[in-house]
Amino acid sequence: MKKILSIIVALTFVTAASAQTLQKDPAGKLGQKSMKTAEKSPMLAGGDGVTYWSYYGGNSSSWTGLGTGSAATFHVAVKLPNVLAGSTLKSINIPVISTSMTSVTAWVRTNLDGANAVEVSVPDNSFVVGNYTNAPLTADYVIPAGDVYVGYTFTSTVAYPIAVADGADANSLYLKINEGGWGDYSGGDYGLSPLQIAVTNLNLPDYAVTFEDMESLTLTPNTAFKAQVLVDNSGKNAIESIDYTIEIDGQKSQKHLTLEKPIPAGINQKDIIEVEGVSVADIKKYTVKVTLDKVNGQANSKSTSVSAQFMNVTRVAARRTVVEEFTGTGCGWCTRGWVGMEYLKEKYQDKFVGIAFHKYNSDDPMYVANYVSTKSLGISGAPSCSIDRKITVDPFYGTDYGIWYDLEDFNAVLPIVDVSAKGVWNEDQTAVDVMAKVEALTSGIGFTVAYVLTADQLSGTTSEWKQTNYYYQYSSSTLPTEPNLAQFGSGGKNGKSSVFLTFNDVMIGSSYNSSGVNQAKTIEGSNNAVLNTVYEGTHTVKMPTKETLKNAIQNDKVFANVLIISNETGEILNAARVKVMTQEESNGISDLNADNRAEVARYSLDGRRLNAPQKGVNIVKFNDGKTQKVVVK
Repeated sequence: MKKILSIIVALTFVTAASAQTLQKDPAGKLGQKSMKTAEKSPMLAGGDGVTYWSYYGGNSSSWTGLGTGSAATFHVAVKLPNVLAGSTLKSINIPVISTSMTSVTAWVRTNLDGANAVEVSVPDNSFVVGNYTNAPLTADYVIPAGDVYVGYTFTSTVAYPIAVADGADANSLYLKINEGGWGDYSGGDYGLSPLQIAVTNLNLPDYAVTFEDMESLTLTPNTAFKAQVLVDNSGKNAIESIDYTIEIDGQKSQKHLTLEKPIPAGINQKDIIEVEGVSVADIKKYTVKVTLDKVNGQANSKSTSVSAQFMNVTRVAARRTVVEEFTGTGCGWCTRGWVGMEYLKEKYQDKFVGIAFHKYNSDDPMYVANYVSTKSLGISGAPSCSIDRKITVDPFYGTDYGIWYDLEDFNAVLPIVDVSAKGVWNEDQTAVDVMAKVEALTSGIGFTVAYVLTADQLSGTTSEWKQTNYYYQYSSSTLPTEPNLAQFGSGGKNGKSSVFLTFNDVMIGSSYNSSGVNQAKTIEGSNNAVLNTVYEGTHTVKMPTKETLKNAIQNDKVFANVLIISNETGEILNAARVKVMTQEESNGISDLNADNRAEVARYSLDGRRLNAPQKGVNIVKFNDGKTQKVVVK
């Protein structure tokens, strides 16, 4: 399991007006071939009592450039944690993602809009990409209590000159562009600044542990669980054991945990621990709270606790995670997204619902306007994707090491609704009647249904079908081979500036209009779904009429997708994907075939759940998400 859970990483942020001009370098990370690197401590002993501290604990292989796409003067800063007060600042280390940096100064301020308390000029010729440039102070500076900001200012002519790293942490990225206002970009999908400082005379408490976050879990009743809690250590001693109290829906119990790997001493030493408990007996939402009692058998310097909402469901249902990718043939970096989506399709199969909507460039032969807006998905550029409309990430890199790790996290969460789908061609195959059956597995759910058609194996031979590829500028030997992005580098089989590809999971129609509004009729009762009740909805989705796209579609490779969307959060609760069938196939009723599929539910024709086979026509649902009509004699 990933060290940093995508399900508890905050993606909300507050910025200045200049935020709309900022973008990460679409080329990706500095060390593109190194998809999973060993983490290093953000606090490193440097000899002679020197300690190096930063909000970032990894190496430079995951640094990415951030910028406005044009020349500007940039001001970058972080806010120091209070535990550094009283220590002596010796130097400021500037992370370098581009050597195009001039008029560089490193500085310290107690107010972002105030004067510099310390200022150091840095020579223009001292920069190496992927390394730190050291800016030693000419005199020691004792860090005062209260707000202290450390940063650097420079001018650059390149598009993405600011080094940022994976992660989201409060106070880890403040930016000002030219003479605009300062913006706090911390905790967002821009990442954090790997700016580093060297200090001496560090005086930390013996034990300074904080519980920062806790994952929410969906469980079945009376089930033993392990929930992950994000822990921060900012004390002199490593954490070897923790005593804690866990309160589950008001019932408290005390636990002792011995860590397999101690959390190191230092500042902002973060790691994940697992706390244990048993879910309640009822089908409902409830609160789980974890409070720290002792560290290594000793009292902590402060009280700390964390809470999360848990939910119980009646049973385990099939989970399918939806990845909606914003892409287009004119997007030169979108070959990265194509690789990521193909890899997810192959690796996760029925647990993955891919929807690639080609709205980047209108001359794309797969361009279809009628779909949810990129703004509502939190997408500002391509390639980008939304996972279950919960987080927005790169369709190759994901939140951290690779999007496939995100899929594992999402697929591990029990769904709170079960869903099946059916798609049937109309007589002239100009539209598809898409049907959904949704069963609430817990109480208090309100949902809507969106209907989407996707097509596989789309391709063409004319120039408009060529995918622009910017990775031809890189040697294939520098790009990942698993999944195979290296094929698009120089020397790879697709190492050209534009290439013919075969496209899968392409959105070709939906229940959304061109303004991104869902036109599907609300299912009666779905605003407050009753536990174990099956709700049925239907919507007719028209096929595209544009000749170029229409002629590329093979009707036996068209799929109906239904997305169950929470009225409360806008997130996708679950989904289903089925091949569109002819009317003759739909009307066919046969006995249950003997195969390896397992029955998970059975319904009458009017949607009632059956506890046993009932004479007549039964609708049987299987563990692969498919349904079949069965005659019981």
